[in-house]
Amino acid sequence: MERYIYAASKMLVPLYGAPNERTPVEDEILCGMQAEVLGVRPGWHYVRTEYGFEGFVRSGDLVKSASDWRRAPRRQVCAPFADVLRRPGVKGGLLGTLSRGARPGLAGEEEDGWQPVVLPDGKRGYMQASRLAEIPDGVSWPEEKLRASVVTTALSYLGTSYRWGGKTPLGIDCSGLTFMSYWCHGIGIYRNAQIRDGFLVHPIPLEQAKPGDLLYFPGHVAMLVEGLMYVHATGRAGSDGVVFNSLDENSERFRLDLKEKLLTAGTIF
Repeated sequence: MERYIYAASKMLVPLYGAPNERTPVEDEILCGMQAEVLGVRPGWHYVRTEYGFEGFVRSGDLVKSASDWRRAPRRQVCAPFADVLRRPGVKGGLLGTLSRGARPGLAGEEEDGWQPVVLPDGKRGYMQASRLAEIPDGVSWPEEKLRASVVTTALSYLGTSYRWGGKTPLGIDCSGLTFMSYWCHGIGIYRNAQIRDGFLVHPIPLEQAKPGDLLYFPGHVAMLVEGLMYVHATGRAGSDGVVFNSLDENSERFRLDLKEKLLTAGTIF
């Protein structure tokens, strides 16, 4: 039996820490991300995502993925957002909208810039081919190329609002930013602000950290960009989103509160 037969078919599915919509959203499962159902409660499923994060989703928010989608070659949304239309052409009628990192399946050959796609629930539509890309096999890339590309992806979220549990350009949190920066390269890291056994990131001294490595603080994570400059999603008043800050005391972007709390750096390399 296939382990992962459930998947998100809409832009995002909220994943909660408890079976109660009044509790904070801990994660968002994007279209094409899969999950294993570990338990069932009235109105809720307890799931483990394919990237190893656990929580509760409302019954019906995940679908049993259609065989057409499971067999189809996958592509990844590379734009902040991309519409799925019922017919090719800008007047094709909106079927849905996907965010960066979503993974529809291919359902035919591209024609005149329009790519037929299939979603996990089996619905078919068309997307602008320019908004789709092959899913990289980042683990096989040369280290410097991967580091540079991961940083570029993180920087593409600059200005995005802070959203607890968020993972899209609609709103993103600190570990959502670092997770998505690697996920868009075909690499899954732990989706929380900590280093966890069994996942790719391992601790290193700060002086060994390079661009693309992560900086861990209590309940917070950032990505090193260059030198002592880092990018992160912060809910701090006056920032409220994805911004640059620095560990350099002489920089105008220096944050003393984070420098004092730095626990360790981490890397997948």
